[in-house]
Amino acid sequence: MMKKVANSFLSIFIGWLVPFASFLAWMQFRNSGDGRITDFEFLLYLPLCFTALGWVVIGIPLSLLIGRGGRTRFRVSVVAWMTVTIISFLFISAVFRSRVIVLIWWPISMGFLAGCVFWVLEKKVRIMPIVAFLIPMLFFPFIRFILLPIGITFFPYSTHILGEGIIGDEPIYRIMQDVKVGDSFEELNRKYPQIFAEPFLNRSSGSKSSWFYFIEFDENRERVIYINVHPPRK
Repeated sequence: MMKKVANSFLSIFIGWLVPFASFLAWMQFRNSGDGRITDFEFLLYLPLCFTALGWVVIGIPLSLLIGRGGRTRFRVSVVAWMTVTIISFLFISAVFRSRVIVLIWWPISMGFLAGCVFWVLEKKVRIMPIVAFLIPMLFFPFIRFILLPIGITFFPYSTHILGEGIIGDEPIYRIMQDVKVGDSFEELNRKYPQIFAEPFLNRSSGSKSSWFYFIEFDENRERVIYINVHPPRK
């Protein structure tokens, strides 16, 4: 019993994670990397909360029923998980009168992936229940303390868009360090549209928690003629 519950927990987590990550990647890079994600926390917490609630209410009983009295069949696992996720999604949409039917692909993908993973865990890959529980539970600390610092170093703007409000302003500091005299406003606006957004004054400065910057463009605001970024106070 505990093994099935643990496998279902890991399965629904993977079923949630892959569509979520794919959707964020599409939103981030659909305009050549312009970055248009403005509601990251909403996209993270609301689907995750409903997924967790659905797993407790429906997912656990479903996992105990699949394969009961016999072996777990692939088709049964996939169809059962897809049915549950789609019905749950339609129910939530009806209750909240939300026009999110365009996201019907999300529960379909979630159910399909969860069904596939559940079947693999039941038939092909044997892992300890404690491991199945720990993988989702350790995922968010891994993102916060390992993956995000890597993102700040190598992909500061994407990290700023995805993690704004969570990781502070260090990505902006990294971006400002890369701005050079001679850079055009058009290029900066294309690469960092949420930082160099219209209207942008010829002279602009910003004071952050531990550092500040000053940037000046020419009279036509075509190119940077001066940039000064003071490092964070130690």
